[in-house]
Amino acid sequence: MQMIIPLIILLLVCFNGIRFGKSHAFEGYISKDRTNAIKGIFILLVFLSHIKVYIINAGYEFKEIGDSVFFSIIRHIGQLMVVMFLFYSGYGVMESIRRKGLDYMKAMPKHRILNTLLNFDVAVCVFLIVDLLIGKEISVCQLLLSLVTWDDIGNSNWYIFAILLCYLVTYIAARITKDEKIILRVAFFTLTIVAIGLHFVKESWWYNTLWAYPTGIYYSCYKEKIETFVTSKYLWSVSILFVAFCLVYVMPYEAAGFRTNILSVLFALLVVMLTMRVKIYNSYLRWCGEKLFPLYIYQRVPMIFFYEVIPSKIICEYPLVYIAICFMITIIIAFAYRFIKLSL
Repeated sequence: MQMIIPLIILLLVCFNGIRFGKSHAFEGYISKDRTNAIKGIFILLVFLSHIKVYIINAGYEFKEIGDSVFFSIIRHIGQLMVVMFLFYSGYGVMESIRRKGLDYMKAMPKHRILNTLLNFDVAVCVFLIVDLLIGKEISVCQLLLSLVTWDDIGNSNWYIFAILLCYLVTYIAARITKDEKIILRVAFFTLTIVAIGLHFVKESWWYNTLWAYPTGIYYSCYKEKIETFVTSKYLWSVSILFVAFCLVYVMPYEAAGFRTNILSVLFALLVVMLTMRVKIYNSYLRWCGEKLFPLYIYQRVPMIFFYEVIPSKIICEYPLVYIAICFMITIIIAFAYRFIKLSL
């Protein structure tokens, strides 16, 4: 029954400061502050999803009703937890290109791509230290591939690979043409081809949410038209999207990630439309969204370390203590991140 408690706490945090609109969209529903709050919700779900694996490996059995509910919710959300990160990234990059133009595009390789990769490599070094402390053997090849996101040494790497890929595709497309619609088409087409290629060499989570990123670009390009249509037919729009999402969700076939990619598009649009009428403006969630990178990249550090040093029996008996310790250390790392962050 213990494992349902973190989800209940997260639900209570979400309802703290929530506001509901009636007949119009909340102004600034897709502003940075509001989207950070939404990202905050999902990064906490990602934390619970990741730590669940270590608790299961310790021998904890999800037998009681609360445990089963927790396991079922996390399992059914699955890869959709990261969809809004990709969507808001696509939206934010396209908005910056539209506002700042050539100067922003020229700076993308340095400030978006290289900066992200270097800070990721700092995290890889931290994981290497943890691995050495717990006696885990890491080959030179594995380490080198980890530094370019193609492999891992315990850290979460696939998302950084995906976002760097999305940035690179957007940069190349934007340098070729200033036409927003062509940038959108190039990004969508290229990421689709890459997803098909990754299907043969990587696990499904490497590619089955990539479409969320060009969906964010699409929303930036057509935001005014979408808002006009949705606000006049809000219930119809949400209902149609929801029905489509449910129909695709129950489809039994998953061909090269296309089913989950379609789900990602529908899920992202559903969340955006819900935030038009439901305002989540919690300062704690907003902070988590602002610290998305360190919370995502470093959360496995305490999970791995304490999984190795704490006896499995204790983790099974007191999983909430294990979760609390890992969460507090992750938060401390996020606070301290500004001191270790590299800026170019």
